[in-house]
Amino acid sequence: QEESSKYALNLKLCYLAEQVKKGSSIAGILHPAVVEAGELFQEAAHLAQEEKRHIVYIDNAVGASQMLVIRQHIGKTAPMHCTGVGKLLLLEYTDSQLDALIADLGLPRYTEHTLTTAQELREELRQVRAQGYAFDNEECEIGVRCLAVPVRDYTGKIVAGLSVSGPTARITDAVVQEKLPAFLEIARRASFDLGYTG
Repeated sequence: QEESSKYALNLKLCYLAEQVKKGSSIAGILHPAVVEAGELFQEAAHLAQEEKRHIVYIDNAVGASQMLVIRQHIGKTAPMHCTGVGKLLLLEYTDSQLDALIADLGLPRYTEHTLTTAQELREELRQVRAQGYAFDNEECEIGVRCLAVPVRDYTGKIVAGLSVSGPTARITDAVVQEKLPAFLEIARRASFDLGYTG
């Protein structure tokens, strides 16, 4: 079993190396996962990565039946402390890196729900780490809720986040509870596509 797992991983890494050589970006490799997430929730789904201590949206897709959606434009950046994907990517920061980010960029308030103190953010990150997914609960924009799950590369590092955004009336706790297992499974397969087997 272990030998066949190693063989599968080696094949996966060879495939990834080929894709990278051909110029395929992470967005190209993971686009099917973004589409699947959009279809699962019938909302806008996004793929985002970190760039210069912000998140940048690199791909999106919209569930077929849903035209009224919260869709982020590819290339748009957003803060890390108040976005679901940003919180996931902050899990890779050391304490001193997090301190430096807060000192350099601050924790600006966008709504009454934005976490604006280091203590609040650290507590939130502890919870995100424990549960394995993150929310933006109207922290960037009133009326908008976002759920994000991590995508890891072959080293196990969180290198991107897959998120769905929609009005709070549609991204309810009941909807999250119902669809979260399938969403986490999409992220697990996306991570496998980047070589992660953990």
